[in-house]
Amino acid sequence: MEVAVEVAALVAGWSLVGLSLLIAVEVVGRKFFAFSLQGADEIGGYVLALSSAIGFSYAFVTKAHIRIDIVHKRLPMTVRAILNVLALALLTAFAAILAWRATAVAMESAALDAHAPTPLATPLVWPQSIWAGALVVFALLAGGATLRAAALLLTGRALEVTRRYDIASTTAEVEDEIDAARQRLAATDPRGTP
Repeated sequence: MEVAVEVAALVAGWSLVGLSLLIAVEVVGRKFFAFSLQGADEIGGYVLALSSAIGFSYAFVTKAHIRIDIVHKRLPMTVRAILNVLALALLTAFAAILAWRATAVAMESAALDAHAPTPLATPLVWPQSIWAGALVVFALLAGGATLRAAALLLTGRALEVTRRYDIASTTAEVEDEIDAARQRLAATDPRGTP
């Protein structure tokens, strides 16, 4: 699942690059050539919504969601594990609400055969369904992690809960970035050495 999320994040990132190019063409076309692509803003809205929804899952998989750890890292292991499970449960609840409402919006658009009131007249069910699907994936990832963490905690493995689901320390993040930079360098260096 993590690989699929990483691929989706790459697609979302390239979609944002494409959107930037589309907007640049739109701006230059309007300014210098008196023409418009008709729909760049609509496409932009879809791309931003989808990339945001995909970004939630990517941030979850890579532990990039922000959590404040001023007190957390000083607490006993069991308390930290309990707080990690609680944080995962709250994130799951939030993700489930997002997925539920997004799915309801897509279903309503399908029932009404709603189309965007723009020159493209896009059937709204298509972008909304993809958006809702990305939010459902986020909710499933968070829910699965919550269940795994709760099971570990209930079986007395607080250390493993903390190891898997704790907030990444600044030192660990720096070490991860250094390792990633070494791997990139080794991949581009013909001698294979950093």
